[in-house]
Amino acid sequence: MDKKGNTKVFDTHVHLDVIDEHIPENELVLSVGYKDDVNKILPMIAGQKGIPFSVGIAPQVAMYEKFIENHSWIQNIMEIINNNKCAAIGEIGLDYKWAVTDDDKKRQLEWLTVQLKIAEAHNLPVIIHSRKAENELVDLLSSWKLDLVFHSFTGKVNTAQKIIDHGWKIGVTPLRSRDKKKVISLGIENLVVETDAPYIGKKFEDINESIERIREVTGLPTGDIIKVTFDNGIKLFKLEGRL
Repeated sequence: MDKKGNTKVFDTHVHLDVIDEHIPENELVLSVGYKDDVNKILPMIAGQKGIPFSVGIAPQVAMYEKFIENHSWIQNIMEIINNNKCAAIGEIGLDYKWAVTDDDKKRQLEWLTVQLKIAEAHNLPVIIHSRKAENELVDLLSSWKLDLVFHSFTGKVNTAQKIIDHGWKIGVTPLRSRDKKKVISLGIENLVVETDAPYIGKKFEDINESIERIREVTGLPTGDIIKVTFDNGIKLFKLEGRL
């Protein structure tokens, strides 16, 4: 909440390591880690400014690194999650656009599994990166006791329904698609908004396009969408009283 008590827009997925832009006063953002060198700088460029962040090794990074239990990447994550502003583990997951061999997929799964263990042990929510692996991930994640969001979800509506049935959230970006409209129609209570700036949305203000995607389908007032998705994000990332 801002000083006037108005609800801000919550962009639940940005990359402050590569976007050099002032964050609008009416926005809260969560800066997402995806590789070791970024994880290590987020406590400074985000946490010291009071901005929540996450740390993780994304699958498209993990597939090129041999997994070992005491890997320095994991040690660094363990040190960073003690920071009060570390709100989640992520982005982590499976990406079969890039993983084309069995060895690629094996490494992605090994890195995913160890990070899920960390999240579960420390009661941290998870930001899931999934591409061409949504159904496999839903089945895999169903055995874990985790709160999570499928970031930039581009899967089918039947997969989205499975995600919702588990009580998980779905991230809506500015992109338009027929499948996205069907996913949004499953209910705003299941959604958070994000830009993935600067990779999908190019600037922070593009979060308004994510909100517009929801308004186009639901017909709800923009203010209601902002409030519900803000509250969904705060609850998901356990940020009440931490901002």
